[in-house]
Order: sequence, then structure tokens, then C-alpha cells
Amino acid sequence: MWSLPLLALLLFTVVAHTTAHPSSIVSNRTLPYPHPVRSPRLAPALMQELMGPDGGKRALKAWNDLYLTEPDRSIPTTTGWPRLRPLIEVAQWSRANGQYWYIEQINDNEVALKSLTGKYVTHWNLSASSLKFEEAHPSDEAKEWEMLTPVKNEDGSWSFKSRWDHYLSAHHESKRVNFQPHNDRCEHWRLEAWY
Repeated sequence: MWSLPLLALLLFTVVAHTTAHPSSIVSNRTLPYPHPVRSPRLAPALMQELMGPDGGKRALKAWNDLYLTEPDRSIPTTTGWPRLRPLIEVAQWSRANGQYWYIEQINDNEVALKSLTGKYVTHWNLSASSLKFEEAHPSDEAKEWEMLTPVKNEDGSWSFKSRWDHYLSAHHESKRVNFQPHNDRCEHWRLEAWY
């Protein structure tokens, strides 16, 4: 014999299940932005080429012969915005710790760029009124905003696409690194082994 509370629970479950919206049209309430679709799987041979014989230890050289650099946090920031969040930038090669990167394979199609100091490149998105900033900032951990899909370009360089279909870019004259919606020359990176 079924107890009354158990029957009520069963009836509630059936009604709730049949009247709920399908999961594909319910917005993701845990994220401030819609959840992006993941990129297609990268061929294993390309992932091996990207990681190289040294397990993904790389320096990333931009189109303008400057290198992806995590700024030295021991130097106070007096200019630029925002002052409290240092930006990833490009700089002349100086053998600084912030110019050595690990390419960490996250899954079959995505990687994260982690500096020797332990910070990840994150696709930082700030929209304020008519301004929109999509810059590269350091992050303490690799989550959704740090996942990048590597793309092998025809010229032998690599591009790194975020889950929001923007590419890691060194196109600013200010040496700031940001994310752009296209994959042109400024979004191409040459991978060099650590010297």
C-alpha cells in the first residue's frame, strides 16, 4: 500500500517534470553570460605539435616581435585602467619569469596558457554603457574564461580562440593584449621553446 506522502511526492514530480521548460531554452542562471558552445575537437597530431617535445613549455611571440608577458606585480601600477587588475601585455624579450608559459591541455580541444608564475590568461569581458573591453588579464585558476581552443594557421603560427569566439590578440599600440572577433595577423603567435 502506498502512503499518502509518497503518492503526493510522486504526483508533484510528474507534474513538475511535464510542465518544466526543456533545458535547451532555460537560461543558465549561474553565469553572467550565456554558456558558449565548445569548439570541435582538435586533431591529436595538432595537439601533440602544439605541446611539443617539452610538454608545452613555450614563449609566445606576437606579429610585432614582442612576447606575451605577465607584468611584474612587484612594480606598482601608476597608469592605465584598471589599476587594480594588471593586464597581460607584450614586451621585448627579457627572460623575465612572466614571459615563460606552459600550454596546459584541459580537454581534447582546449588549452589554458599558464605563466611560470602560476597565472592563467583569462578573457576578461567588461561592458560598461557603450564601452566594451575584452582584455587579457591574469587569473589564479583555469575556469571557463581561461579555456582557449588552439588554431593552427596556414603560415605555421597559432591562434588561441576563447569560448566566446574571440582570439588572443596583440594588436594594440599600447602593448595591451586583448581578445578580438577575427583571426588576422595580430592574432597569430609564433611558439618558441624556452631558451
